[in-house]
Amino acid sequence: MGKIQNIIEIKVKPEKVFKYIENIWNIQYHLNLIGIKLKLEILSENPTGVGATYHWYGDALDQKINSIMFVVKRVNNKEILYQSHSGLQFNIILHLTPLNDSTKIDFTLNYLKPSSWSYESSPNSLFNQSFLKKITDMMFETIKGSLEIQNKIVIWW
Repeated sequence: MGKIQNIIEIKVKPEKVFKYIENIWNIQYHLNLIGIKLKLEILSENPTGVGATYHWYGDALDQKINSIMFVVKRVNNKEILYQSHSGLQFNIILHLTPLNDSTKIDFTLNYLKPSSWSYESSPNSLFNQSFLKKITDMMFETIKGSLEIQNKIVIWW
């Protein structure tokens, strides 16, 4: 099993960070920004919370993706746990820790490397460990930038 972990501090309060990252459309937006052009379909009636179910599909770096994931745990403003149901086998844990005027996000991705993919031979393969780490670093940097800019915007009328 492979594992990727990212820890990042965002200068925004945990309530705003949680609300932003819980919205799966925001995650899809940031994946698109870094070149992972997966399509997303919400399969459940509820788009967030325990039981929310998502279908990710398409091509990501020349790899076919067709996976269903769902929220198995949610602690408001603190933690979300996603688990795959079919396709790629993975779980994602997002844990938020409040700091003074900021939030620490601890992101963990545990995954099974698909045996049919040549993930080790290509440096740009989705399941090359160092490349996957680089992708998650980039995604969280774009999330951090978006949230910190939104937090500074003041509308003057």
